[in-house]
Amino acid sequence: MDRSKQAALIADPDEYFRIALEMILQDHVGFSVVHHATSLDEAYDHLTRQPEIALSVFELNLPGVSDATSLTAVRDCFPNVQVAVVSTSARRHDILTTLDAGVHGYVPKTASPAELTAALKLIVDGIIYVPPSITSTSSLVLEEPVLNAKPAKGAAPPDTLTPRQREVLGLLLKGKSNKAIARTLNVGVGTVKVHISSVFRALGVNTRAAAAVAGTQMSNDWYSGA
Repeated sequence: MDRSKQAALIADPDEYFRIALEMILQDHVGFSVVHHATSLDEAYDHLTRQPEIALSVFELNLPGVSDATSLTAVRDCFPNVQVAVVSTSARRHDILTTLDAGVHGYVPKTASPAELTAALKLIVDGIIYVPPSITSTSSLVLEEPVLNAKPAKGAAPPDTLTPRQREVLGLLLKGKSNKAIARTLNVGVGTVKVHISSVFRALGVNTRAAAAVAGTQMSNDWYSGA
């Protein structure tokens, strides 16, 4: 596949790692343009404004990412983008949970440059990459995407929402439109849509009305100390 007209996105707080990964993506994977983001909001903004992005690479410890739900929202809102995680965490639980969220591959930062390059090439070709560290129960490469876990029904506990998601939910409870929420938080409308998708998934709902009901119940629980 000719990637010279496509772009990639690196979402990682480590500037030195972003620079090194950009070289790999340009020199060995074939991307002509690589965008950088240092937070989840910045990543959402790039994905919304740059439709040519074909691959997004996330650090699991990126500011704004509380759990794999954030990456599921990226998959839901940007279905044409391959989503990969290259993270400092090599914990089995983190790897399996992230893959279960629907990302296309997980590469620990302990991987060699050659291993990282090979993994990214597989991911951009649409193949799910699983690191060798967990091959005792999984194949190195899976031919089919890992199924997303279904959210539990009912309101989510407060600590399952990030501070930004709580802000979005609070404004949604006030009846604010996506544009109004974007103006209030000084982010793009596309970013707001992704956050709302994350909130819906965390609450186990599909509509703004249902989210409002669940959010109101959560607020009552917070105040009552439940």
